[in-house]
Amino acid sequence: MILDPANADPFPSDVYSLGKTLWVLATGLSYPPEGHQPAATRSFSINDLRPHPHVGALDRLVDRATRLHAEEWPTMQEMADDLAAWDGLGGSPVTVDVSLIGADLRRRLEDQIAAEDLADQRRELAFEAARKLQGLVQPLNDALQQVMPRAEIGLSGEASALLHSPDAMGREVVAWRWDRTSRISAGQVVPLDFSFGVGLDLTESGNLVFRCYVLVARRAVMGNDFFWQPQPGEAPVGSVAADRMLEDGVAGIAAQFKAGLEVFVKKAAEVAG
Repeated sequence: MILDPANADPFPSDVYSLGKTLWVLATGLSYPPEGHQPAATRSFSINDLRPHPHVGALDRLVDRATRLHAEEWPTMQEMADDLAAWDGLGGSPVTVDVSLIGADLRRRLEDQIAAEDLADQRRELAFEAARKLQGLVQPLNDALQQVMPRAEIGLSGEASALLHSPDAMGREVVAWRWDRTSRISAGQVVPLDFSFGVGLDLTESGNLVFRCYVLVARRAVMGNDFFWQPQPGEAPVGSVAADRMLEDGVAGIAAQFKAGLEVFVKKAAEVAG
């Protein structure tokens, strides 16, 4: 329009001017920035100056209408269509009434849902038992750190490697498992470990199985210098009997804990020598 006003097509420049005018109307300012106005221009976007949930679409429209090359601008009709569409953004949210369908599904799957709810309740009770067990073994962990400050406390998953799988023993399938091991070590080439571990299994029928052991052995070497592992205890999850099982189980570990440590100290001297 500046170089050849007599022959230039005026309509694209109207699109450019409308883009600038739109920015002024939306921001409430008197004059727009010069030239192209990219949507992401910091501090000059409509969104920066007049925040609104859908104003980003207007910034993109101004961006398209003010680009350097006229062939990249939208037509006036496209501008009108976009503005009309923008005016309808953010209407009433879509709602779908599925209450009857949900009620029918719950009725049809009543047994399945009840079984899943029961399984969730049992797992939560098993987590509570695990938290209780952590508190019960804390004095043993404190004693282990007193013997060796660099003791590794609460390692996960190591106890299960020393135990037979419940499936291999012909017992129920385990629905949930939790294991913790603590240890101290002597020697560097083939470390000698003193470790004790506790574990809980939750069976599909809702019984909580308590496992534990105390071990003195060289890492990755067959045999051991001390090993104690009683038969697993079992009680309904969440029951008073389960609480008593955990307390008695940890008391049993404590009775073997010191004996295992004494063996470890003697063997550790040999390793050091």
